[in-house]
Amino acid sequence: MQKFTNLRIILINTLLFVSSVCLASGDERGTIEPGWYVYADGHVFFYLSPNKKENPSCDGIPDRWGFDTTTPAGKAQFAVFLLAYTSAKEIRVRGDGGCVHGNTDMANELYVF
Repeated sequence: MQKFTNLRIILINTLLFVSSVCLASGDERGTIEPGWYVYADGHVFFYLSPNKKENPSCDGIPDRWGFDTTTPAGKAQFAVFLLAYTSAKEIRVRGDGGCVHGNTDMANELYVF
């Protein structure tokens, strides 16, 4: 019985570790830097100033964010993004743990201050 209890504890700890690694997301607050761009596939890529991203989920281009303007959520994000950029407002970006193009944190939530 003790053997199964120890095995269960190891399994639970392993699952918790793997889920925290897979669900890691970035979180950053700042103003949108000039020089953002849109790829032909509809993905927008941008940086915030100052670059102080926490908990990046992608190994690749540090401090870069992206979102997909071809989805309904992405279209809404792009509207918020343009509002923040044109008015020089500070925004907070939170990631969803996913990656765009395999090297950029996927923005899930945008907040304008």
